[in-house]
Amino acid sequence: MVIYTNKSSTEGVETKIVYGPGVHVLGANEWMHTFFWNIPNQNTQEHFHKSLLRFNKLRTIPDQLYFDIPDVRTADDAVLKIKLMIFFTLMDIEAMLKGTHDSCSELINCITSDIVDFVSKRPFEIFKRDSYMLNQLPTFAAAVKRAETIGYTLTKVVYRGYDSNHTIQDMHNSAIETRTGLLLKAETEKQVQELETFKLQCTAERTEKELELEKKTQEHKQSIAARQHEETLRKARLEQQQRLQNEKEQNQLVFDNQVRLQQQENAAREKKNETETAYLKSLVDMGVDVTAVLIAQNTHVDQSIQLVGSGDSTPQSHIHLTPELKSKTTR
Repeated sequence: MVIYTNKSSTEGVETKIVYGPGVHVLGANEWMHTFFWNIPNQNTQEHFHKSLLRFNKLRTIPDQLYFDIPDVRTADDAVLKIKLMIFFTLMDIEAMLKGTHDSCSELINCITSDIVDFVSKRPFEIFKRDSYMLNQLPTFAAAVKRAETIGYTLTKVVYRGYDSNHTIQDMHNSAIETRTGLLLKAETEKQVQELETFKLQCTAERTEKELELEKKTQEHKQSIAARQHEETLRKARLEQQQRLQNEKEQNQLVFDNQVRLQQQENAAREKKNETETAYLKSLVDMGVDVTAVLIAQNTHVDQSIQLVGSGDSTPQSHIHLTPELKSKTTR
């Protein structure tokens, strides 16, 4: 509370600020300061209708205020009603007492000035695009500066939207419906295209996986065929080696048999020759005519040569035989 004390005619009036909570009893020479503030009346449809607020106790805690600013024109003459909510805190009571008698009107008027300046520079479509700036304190530079002068801190401004006349609002609603419908169609078409793209992508991935699986299957079959072919070749080589080994052993066996038979024949022939030689030698030792015996034993001859000598001379001859005759000659 703000208490005024009348000291004397010479000293004048003393101002004192009493902070609560507490109890203060006014003296005979004291009286309270009564505040008369105009605040927007939210219960009436009349534009910017004010109600007189009368009180004696100030609130120093953070506070807020809802109000609308009617008949704000854009650069293209669209009439709008701007809806705002402000958050503020009383920081310096003495500065407030010296700077203003109606803090609420001061804040509303400064913010209204900033809003008119902001809206009047922009056409309606640009205003809608830039309306997000009405939630930022730098847009309300004059209000922030004036609030500091009268002892307040403007902490935040919230833009709650706007109202316009029925014609503009209907056009705007129609444009919103059309734009929303187009956006929905575009979103639906986008989702359809994304679904088709997803299907194509899945089909491509599935086809790629099928080709990869088929490739691996073919490689596996080729690998099995190659191993089978190698196994067949290995078996064929082993069979060929075994057959060659068997043939070699068979040939060696045949050769050994032939050599053994030849050796036996040679041994039998030599034995026979030795026997015949010993027999003929025994005949010579007994004085038998060996030639006559041989001729008698071999009566079947193709040719015979008889050498007859005369007297005591011994006939001598030298005979050359052809290979054919050699083979036919009998000892």
